[in-house]
Formats: sequence, C-alpha cells, structure tokens
Amino acid sequence: MFFTRKRIYAALGATLIIAGAGGYTAWRGHGDAAMNEAKAAAHSPTATEVDVATVVAKTITDWQSYSGRLEAVDHVDIRPLVPGTIVAVHFKDGQLVKKGDPLFTIDPRPYEAEVDRAQAQLVAAQARNGYTSTDAARAERLLADNAIAKRDYDEKQNAAREAVANLKAAQAALEAAKINLAYTHITAPVSGRVSRAELTVGNIVSTGANAPLLTTFVSVSPIYASFDVDEQTYLRYLGRDAGSSVPVSLGLANEESYSRDGVVDSVDNRLDTTSGTIRVRARFTIRMARWCRVSMRA
Repeated sequence: MFFTRKRIYAALGATLIIAGAGGYTAWRGHGDAAMNEAKAAAHSPTATEVDVATVVAKTITDWQSYSGRLEAVDHVDIRPLVPGTIVAVHFKDGQLVKKGDPLFTIDPRPYEAEVDRAQAQLVAAQARNGYTSTDAARAERLLADNAIAKRDYDEKQNAAREAVANLKAAQAALEAAKINLAYTHITAPVSGRVSRAELTVGNIVSTGANAPLLTTFVSVSPIYASFDVDEQTYLRYLGRDAGSSVPVSLGLANEESYSRDGVVDSVDNRLDTTSGTIRVRARFTIRMARWCRVSMRA
C-alpha cells in the first residue's frame, strides 16, 4: 500500500515537472518571435503618406477668354431725303420700334401738289401720243398711194416719236414725284431702338451734304461681339476650314458665367502688326449691352 502511494506521488511530480517545462518552453519561444519582429521593423523603410483621388471620366473643353465690345448689327443715321418742315415726331426718345413704324413727317403738301401736276402732264402726254400715232399711221397709208409729200410724212413720223418720248418722260416725272412724297414720311428701316429726336416739330430741314441728323437707330437682336485674339489662338481655333463654325460663349460685365452661346461670324483680313492680334466678330441673339466677356472653345 505504501509503495503504491509513493509511485502515485512520483508520477504526479513528474507530470508537474513536464508541464512546467512545457510552459517555460512556450514562453521562451514567444519572446524570440517578438524580438525578431522588432528587429525586422527597425530595419524596414518608413512608409510615406500619399494623396489619392477617384478617377472620373468626363469631356474637357479647351477654351480661351477675352474682353470684347458689343455692337449692333444694324446702325442707321436717319437724315431727310427731301427738304421741308417737320410737322410730326412719332416716337419717344429711346423707344423700341418695329420696321416700318413712323418716325418723322415732313410737310407733304408741296409734294402732293407735285404729284398732281405730274399726273396732269402724264394725261396730256398720253393724249398727244395717241393723236400723233394715229396721224403717223394715216400718213403712211397716204404715202403708199402717193397722196402725201415725203416731207409731210417724215414730219408726222417724227412727231409720233417725240410724243412717245414725252410720254415716257411724263411717266418718270410722276414716279419721281411719288417717291419724293413717300420720303416725307420717314419710317424705321429695321426693328430696334431709336435714339432721341435731334430736331423737333417746326424745324426746316434740307437735303444733300448738309442734311441734318434727325436721329440714330440701332437693331437690338442679333448683335455682334468684337474682340482681339493673338496669332497662336487664331492658328489653333480659327485657322480651319471656312465651312466649319467655331462656338463661343458670352457673359455680360455683371455676370459671373457665360450664359449665352453664339458662333464666330467673321475674322478680319489682316493682322495688327503693332499688337500682334486680329479682330474677330461673333454673333449672338441677345439684347444690346456695352461690355462683355467672350469665351471661345476649340
């Protein structure tokens, strides 16, 4: 009995020693791995921070920006074509008018009288032409029968030809009188904005080189935007086939963006040697302003 208990103790003691040895061995092995990792970390290069961004696919438009000036497509100086007295002004200063709207009226009574006189002369010329043509035909029949002298026949033929010429002159005089009468009613040549009236009712106007300016007139849409581009920009954007159109965008002086689209309408025919630029004109469908910014795209 005693022997058996001793063996059990011995066996238990052995088991405890083996377990202790195993635990020691395991701890020592873990310490070696940690030391190796620390040594490897000390010798490895330090990581560098970098910025990254998400790749986005989209169309990029190459463009150039310029300062330009807006100009009216139509600019008309209104001057009288017949002399006379202004009897009416039909617009207010700065008013928008349509093509054909009345602007001024010059006293039409002298020109109405001239139309009446020309019409009377035309009637007389028509009567004279009818008589001489009939007389010439009669003389031609008499000449065939040797019943009229050759001299008398020639006179009647000449009178008939003069009557035809006088008839044409009377017709032309009547047409000229009607044109002058129409000039007494001055109308807007195109739709747009009229300036102030330089002369008012009661003023007498003349024609020719000394004809006074009555007012000025500009169209409001479409308009031109003129700007100067350098030689490199011309070669890159404008030196293309004449049939291709170059798109442009426009923003007014009080705008941040380019909200209006147009196209290049024309390019000047020579380069300014002083500045090395060439004048370009684009066309837009907007109301008039004065200053603008133009962006030209490839």
